[in-house]
Amino acid sequence: MDYDFYIDQIASGRLKIATEYKKMYIPDVLYKYYWLDDNDEKNEKKFKTLEEGKIYMSSLKEFNDPFEGRAFVLDKTELRNKKWDPKWFEDYIEQINSNVGIGCFCNTDEKEQNMPMWAYYSNNHSGFCAEYMTNDKVKKFMYPVSYDDTRALGNAIIGNIIDQTLNLIKEGRNENDMPDELNAQIHLAIFL
Repeated sequence: MDYDFYIDQIASGRLKIATEYKKMYIPDVLYKYYWLDDNDEKNEKKFKTLEEGKIYMSSLKEFNDPFEGRAFVLDKTELRNKKWDPKWFEDYIEQINSNVGIGCFCNTDEKEQNMPMWAYYSNNHSGFCAEYMTNDKVKKFMYPVSYDDTRALGNAIIGNIIDQTLNLIKEGRNENDMPDELNAQIHLAIFL
C-alpha cells in the first residue's frame, strides 16, 4: 500500500477514496498468534475474548518495539503557521496511544508451518493461532504494516481528525455520530 497516496487523499478531504483504497490491501482472512505464559489472568482474558468471538488487544506498552505508535512525524513549522500548537498535537497522539488496544495479524495461510510467527508471537509454539474473517466494516479500522525508511507526516491526518471532531461538537453531535471514515483515521493515528 502506498501510504503517501493514502495520506494525500485524506489531506485533500477525499476520505471515502482513502478508505476504499486502503481496504483493498486488507485480506478477507487473517490470522492472529497468541502468546501464553505464566500470567494466568492475561491468558484467561485471551481465551475469554476468543470464546466471545472478540480479539484480545494489547497495549502499546506490551510491545517490544519502542518505536511502536511513533511512525508519525509532525511538521512543527507548518502547524505553527496554521496557528496550531505542536505540543498539543504531540499530547493528543500520546493520549490516544496510552488508551488504545492493538491487534496484530498475519495474512499467511500457512499457519501450521509459519515457524517464525509461532516462535516470535506464540512463545515458541506454546500459544495458539486463531483465524479471523474480515468484512468491509472491519477493514475500515485495519491497516497494512508498512516497513518504510521514513516516517509519515502526520499533520494532515491529525489535523483532519481534530477539525472534523470540532465540527461535530459545534453541531451538537458526539462520537456516536462520527462517520466511519473519520473513526478509521483515529485508528490510523493510534496505529502509527
